[in-house]
Amino acid sequence: MTTSACLQAWVGTLFTYIRFYWGTRNSKNRRDYSKEIRRIEENRAWGQPIWAIYSFTVCCAILVFNGWSLFNQKNAIWVIYYSGDQTAFSNDQVLKFITTYAPIPIFIMALFGYKLICQTTMRRTIDMNFSGVAYPGPKPLEEKPESFWGRVWWTLVK
Repeated sequence: MTTSACLQAWVGTLFTYIRFYWGTRNSKNRRDYSKEIRRIEENRAWGQPIWAIYSFTVCCAILVFNGWSLFNQKNAIWVIYYSGDQTAFSNDQVLKFITTYAPIPIFIMALFGYKLICQTTMRRTIDMNFSGVAYPGPKPLEEKPESFWGRVWWTLVK
C-alpha cells in the first residue's frame, strides 16, 4: 500500500506541475505577471514539461500494472475468479491484490469527496495568480563562514 500511495503522491505532484507549467504559458498571465514568470523560467529545469509528462505517464502505468502478475498463473491461465469446485484461491494473492489496488479507489474517493464537500473547482490557467514569486530587489549577499566545518558545509551546499 505504501508504494501505491507514494506513486499517487508523485502523480498528484506531477499533475500539479504540468498545470502550473501551462499556467505560465498562458498569454494573459505572461502579460500580467511577466517579471514573476521570467523568474520561474530561470529556475526551470531543461526539457520541461516533457520530463514531467513522461514521469506522469510512467507513474500511472506502474500504478495500473503493478500487480499484473496476480492475474495469471505460471501456465498463463487467467485467474480472475475461481469457482468453488476448483483449487482454493491463495490468500497470499488476495492480500497482494488488496495492497496493490485498494489505494487507487481510496485516493479517487478522497479527491472527489473533498471536491464535493468543499465545493472546489480546478482553477483555469487564465485565472492562476503568480504574484509574489519574484524577489522585490536584489538577493542579499551571504557571508562565507569562517569556521572549518562552516566552510565545508558552504562548499557542499552552495
